[in-house]
Amino acid sequence: MARTATANLGSKARRRAGALTGGAALIAVALVASACLGSSPAATKLKTPGSAALSGSQAPTTEATHPEPGAAPLSVVSISPRAGAHGVGYGSEVTIRFSAPLARGSAMPRLSPAPRGTWTAAEIDELVFHPTGNFVPYSMITVTVPGGPHGMLSRSGGVLPRSVRSRFQIAGGSDLRLQQLLGELGYLPLRFVPGGSSSGSAARLAGDTSFSEPNKATTTSTTKPKPTTTTTTTRPKSTTTTTTRPKPTTTTRPPTTTTTPPPPIIEPPSVGAPGYTGTTLIGAPGPGATSVEEPTNASDIPLTPLAGKFSWRFRTVPRSLAEEWAQGQPDAITTGAVMQFEAAHGLATDGAAGPQVWSDLLRAVAARQVDRAPYDYVFVSTGQPEYLSLWRDGVVIFKTLVNTGISVAPTELGTWPVYARYVVTTMSGTNPDGSKYSDPGIPWVSYFHGGDALHGYLRPGYGYPQSLGCVEMPYSSAATLFPYTPLGTLVSILP
Repeated sequence: MARTATANLGSKARRRAGALTGGAALIAVALVASACLGSSPAATKLKTPGSAALSGSQAPTTEATHPEPGAAPLSVVSISPRAGAHGVGYGSEVTIRFSAPLARGSAMPRLSPAPRGTWTAAEIDELVFHPTGNFVPYSMITVTVPGGPHGMLSRSGGVLPRSVRSRFQIAGGSDLRLQQLLGELGYLPLRFVPGGSSSGSAARLAGDTSFSEPNKATTTSTTKPKPTTTTTTTRPKSTTTTTTRPKPTTTTRPPTTTTTPPPPIIEPPSVGAPGYTGTTLIGAPGPGATSVEEPTNASDIPLTPLAGKFSWRFRTVPRSLAEEWAQGQPDAITTGAVMQFEAAHGLATDGAAGPQVWSDLLRAVAARQVDRAPYDYVFVSTGQPEYLSLWRDGVVIFKTLVNTGISVAPTELGTWPVYARYVVTTMSGTNPDGSKYSDPGIPWVSYFHGGDALHGYLRPGYGYPQSLGCVEMPYSSAATLFPYTPLGTLVSILP
């Protein structure tokens, strides 16, 4: 039946990427008067975190060390990038200009979050932050200029009456660069090798109507899990099929990144039609190795796409999966990979690569946290008979007869990632005639598109349309399939 459920997708507190530490640092802005030297003063570098000594200059003989009564108050003249700016470059400098020269011992501005970098006093009334790494894509940067008695202080003893804050947003991440990093970590069915060379071979395209049989097939026994959890659920809304991201305003030269094209289609040998309760699981070969060739500091990892090559990690790839790949464009493969990364790192599994995903992804790349899990893919044929195939790491390892939607409530064709799962649940909804239904105890449920799910359901027979949109199968088949459909697993409904 067409069923509904609401996913309870957890979230994780957002981590700061490359934030400055040490709180307010002392600023040493002592400059030689340009009138004496006949040239502009040398820059004073203030390394963060912490305070720094002067560089190539001498302190003036008189200078306030604390607020002076009657001194003209200090003010912030400008902050760049301006407040509310969007699409700011990954390595942009931050410049703050004041109304008067700053005193030795003045507090320092703060950026949150921020990459590694240094503050420089190139002018007597101006501070510039020079990042030595990248800001995180999509991140909102807050500039805080501290005010009050312990805040910014001018040489004459004037104080900044109150703190000044300004926010700007970093440009969005590149879809192609996202795919490259996910490929290096093993979350895609393709590997990415920077530099235009690849150690992998091209995959054969496997037809979706037959099995792939490994060279050394092994029979794997599976133990049917026992449903132990009951939930009553309402209709879910899938949020993983469309991702809207802000577009960067900067332009770059297109990289020379290619995907190894598959050779002509080669149909793998068939191992027979599925039985009533499914075909016995067979062993799958391991995936092709992946490697990471990136800097080991997260903020140093390039955020613009690199030249290089994508290649398929497996010796055969279902046609329907290969056709989903869109290099440099949002696609179901990339959305599913992002969801799998989010699940592995305790993030909300929405499939959208926002600032937290980018922050954690860059850290994972720097730490070489390669995903070693097999790559699973489910595709359902709605021909006669209707059946489901489970593909893992290059071969179909399981197949079972299923039921899809009847003519008045058909199962939509397409590819989507699994976004919610239940060991057992109560499904409720509306029949085509307008009546309501509520079916408790539905086992091994994996929602992939709106209210459509893979699940067990008792029927007199299987292999032809009987549901209201879901993909129904025998209980034993659903129990076998369930461990292979974690969040982010792609499910294709095919003609």
